[in-house]
Amino acid sequence: MKNLIILILLGLAAYYGWNQFSNSTATEADIANPVYVEFRVKYPNDIELVGFGRMDSQEDCEQRAAMFWRNVLASNTDSQMSSAKCGVKLSTRYQALFDNKTSTATYIALDRGNSGERDGRFIVYGIPSSQVMKECPAIIEKFKQNFTGEVKCIQGTIG
Repeated sequence: MKNLIILILLGLAAYYGWNQFSNSTATEADIANPVYVEFRVKYPNDIELVGFGRMDSQEDCEQRAAMFWRNVLASNTDSQMSSAKCGVKLSTRYQALFDNKTSTATYIALDRGNSGERDGRFIVYGIPSSQVMKECPAIIEKFKQNFTGEVKCIQGTIG
């Protein structure tokens, strides 16, 4: 349980930092060719967070990814983060997350509420889906403190 809360707080801090960095004025309707960022963070006890963001452009993705790594996750010595990767294609398996389709693992879906925010998905591996869902109302409340868009948890099919 303690690991889940730490994981959630790191995810919240990461997404908050990511959103605060933006000065984009594009709206979701203006984004014809989104670019996706993917990153993975491994925590002790075999817990892994896989995050995805749908960005406005390659430049937007690179700026946010660099800031995200440098200022948010790099400071946690108990975790190991892969470098954030930006690309125009996202695996079909993960693209379904942006359509809020059920996955094997529970994930947190954040849908952009204003031009400074981005759509994001955070998959939690290594913790049973039922346990993540029990914590979901608190997770949503934490995200909603700094995010104006819709936030919800989509329960996975395993655990």
